[in-house]
Parts: sequence; structure tokens; C-alpha cells
Amino acid sequence: MTRTCIALFALSGLALCFTGCEPRSKALPEPVSPSTTAPSSAAAARASAPSGEGKFTLEQLEHAVPAGQPARITFGVKPGSGLKINPEYPWKLELDAQASSAEVEVAGAPVLRDAMSFEDALASIPLSVTAKKPGTHEVAANISLSVCEKGDASRCLLFRDVPVDLVLTAK
Repeated sequence: MTRTCIALFALSGLALCFTGCEPRSKALPEPVSPSTTAPSSAAAARASAPSGEGKFTLEQLEHAVPAGQPARITFGVKPGSGLKINPEYPWKLELDAQASSAEVEVAGAPVLRDAMSFEDALASIPLSVTAKKPGTHEVAANISLSVCEKGDASRCLLFRDVPVDLVLTAK
């Protein structure tokens, strides 16, 4: 019995040493200044955001609007092959003010599921925008959405904070 206890004690000590011990001679990583870790712009941060990878596409991202007047625009989300829009998911579109043009005002943001319209093959997301002056302007936003397999609504894919870049040409 004593030999068994000693053997178990020795084996547990070896297991701890091999699984949890690291040599202390490893060099610590060099400190990094905040300016090198932060994205240089909001656009760079948006470039690394999640994408649909063929599970959905964004449509109607470019719009002509009158300068200085409110306009209602709509863009769409179309599911990929073998998928359909999931209207039960709490869809949400939030503006990214840092990446958007300061020359555009967007009313009614964030846009929630109740303001959107859904069909199996298309989700339509409306926005009320005002371009303050003529020119090309960008409205940047992030959308949370979901698509499901056709014929099996229990198999759904959820996407959060997907970048949406709308281009407005104001005349």
C-alpha cells in the first residue's frame, strides 16, 4: 500500500511538471505602443470584420440622392444557395459614425428588425439619409443577421457586426 501511494505521488508530480511547467528563461514579449496596435483608420478595422463567405450577399449598396434633402434608401441581404432569410432572428443595423462621412445624416438609427421587411429570398433594410452637400459620401454600418437552410429552419447561421458600406451620390 505504501509503495502504491509513493508511486502515485511521484507520477502525479511528474504529470504536473510536464503539463503545467514552462521554463522561466523565456523572454517576455516586447511592449507595443498603442499607435502600432490600433488600426490606422476605421476602414482598416472594418476590413478585418466578419463576412458572409458565400452564405449571403449585400445588394443595392449604391444610391443617388438629392443634396440637402431627406431621402429614403433601401439595401438588401440575399441568402446564398440552399439558404433562406431568417426573419425570427433579431436583425439590427448600427451605424459606424467613425467610418461614415460627416456630410451625411442618418435618421432612425439603429434600424431594428421591425423596420425591415423579409422574404425567403431577400431582406430589405431601409434608411432615411440626408446628404448635406453634393458629392460622393459613404455611410458605414454593421449588421447582425441570420440565414437558415431551406427546409430545415433549425439549422441557422448567425452573423454579427458584418460591415455594410453604402455609397451615396448626392446631386
